[in-house]
Amino acid sequence: MKRVVVFMLALLLTFGLGNMAAAKTEIEWHVWGTAAYLADWEKYIDMFEASQDQITVKLVNVTGSQSEHLMILLAAGKAPDLAMVNWVGYRPNWFMGLNDFIERDQSFRVSDHFPNAIDGFTYQGEIWALPFHFGGIITYYNATMFNETGVNAPDPNWTLADFEQISRKLNKDTNGDNKIDIYGYAMGNLHREHWFYRHGVQLFSDDGTEAIPDVNKAAELFAYLQNLANSGIIAPTLSGSREEFYAGNKVAMIDEGPWALSDIKNNAKFDWGVVPIPQGNVRATLLFLDGNAIPAGAPHPEAAWEFLKFLSSEELAPLWIQTKGAPSTVKRAAGTYLKMYGDIPGINAVLDAVQYGYPLPKAINYDLVRYPVLVPVLRQVLANTISPIQAATDLKVKFNEQLAGWREQFK
Repeated sequence: MKRVVVFMLALLLTFGLGNMAAAKTEIEWHVWGTAAYLADWEKYIDMFEASQDQITVKLVNVTGSQSEHLMILLAAGKAPDLAMVNWVGYRPNWFMGLNDFIERDQSFRVSDHFPNAIDGFTYQGEIWALPFHFGGIITYYNATMFNETGVNAPDPNWTLADFEQISRKLNKDTNGDNKIDIYGYAMGNLHREHWFYRHGVQLFSDDGTEAIPDVNKAAELFAYLQNLANSGIIAPTLSGSREEFYAGNKVAMIDEGPWALSDIKNNAKFDWGVVPIPQGNVRATLLFLDGNAIPAGAPHPEAAWEFLKFLSSEELAPLWIQTKGAPSTVKRAAGTYLKMYGDIPGINAVLDAVQYGYPLPKAINYDLVRYPVLVPVLRQVLANTISPIQAATDLKVKFNEQLAGWREQFK
């Protein structure tokens, strides 16, 4: 009998404990990105898996709407372990709060990251995601056009009054028909919220229940923009794309994020630089954030937390910079960013934006109102086909209609 027991123990030690040691937890990381991004993220996974032997990661690329993708999975009880996000405040019930993880884990320090980056994923006192990089809207300028016109490059502390003078001087009528062919500045089709922020116009109340709380203040902004367009200081259309900019003969200044640096660097055939957007009533710009969150109902939240920490670590920061072209939210990685992009005049503007930037509204699914509502209203304002007060009123009404429909769908 003793021999049988000894034999069984030997089998257990040989196979049972061996299998226990070999058992690993597989987590799913849902992302969205290009083939190049995915290839880089697979390398991140390889690094993480090489650093420990308990967790493996499966990368899942999301196509289509991120919100709808998560909504469907959560409704079906099939939440992934980790999801890439860009803002989460409007759907905190979709994610697990991270405060408890952070308090229990001494290896992660919130203070390693820029405060505004953490705040962008904080809602009602709870941190819902960890950021890995940020991008504030800055002004790109065609230095060759500036030199040819005899205009000095913008000062980092320039104001809207400075902007108006500079933009007017850069306008050009190239064929003598008394019409502007090259504008000093054109507002982009993608990024416009910084105009609201620096004028002190609140798009939504803090709790997301009311759009455009101060209609009169929004009307003042629209009147200002309409006057700029009517005076030829800015283009009367939303044509300030990076493609228009690096064409070299369309527009002298546009507002874009740091993700455009590599694209413009590779395509522009002229000298150029970057500078903070001109100061308005308040020092502000639009701050984009990317991060990762643990969805509610994640099968392996503890394992997901370990990978989540790694993705937002100082170790991985240089790789995020290489992949995305935007700065890391880790403070100590700023030097790495400057080494990579330090040859671009004014590059510190990119890093400084995190100090005074404001993220997109937290309390709502902003994409559902950003493109179908805000863009058409701004087009009307610049084309002078609507009064400023009517534009502000329409924006408020349409925002609220979209919000009501969204809440009904996603509640």
